[in-house]
Amino acid sequence: METPNIVDKSKNLIDAVINWAVDDKFKKVSPEIFHHRKQICNNCPYWKPEAFAGLGACGICGCSVGKLYFPHSTCPDKPARWISVQTSYTEGSAS
Repeated sequence: METPNIVDKSKNLIDAVINWAVDDKFKKVSPEIFHHRKQICNNCPYWKPEAFAGLGACGICGCSVGKLYFPHSTCPDKPARWISVQTSYTEGSAS
């Protein structure tokens, strides 16, 4: 699978941030869900751990680990390795 180009990465990022703002009201998933998603990504053959200065990035959509915090985010693989959640927000906002 070919890594997305800068235009596709930018579109994916913009879409994810817009959904985070509109759908999630800037809330994040719980630390448990984040760590569960991160573990799944770390074991995925498409995960590029060296990207984003060692933070990692998805080889399918190009997003970094930041997307794992967004409740409405879904793994881009087919079938998805993890799905969106709407009920496991952290208390407060995205701070």
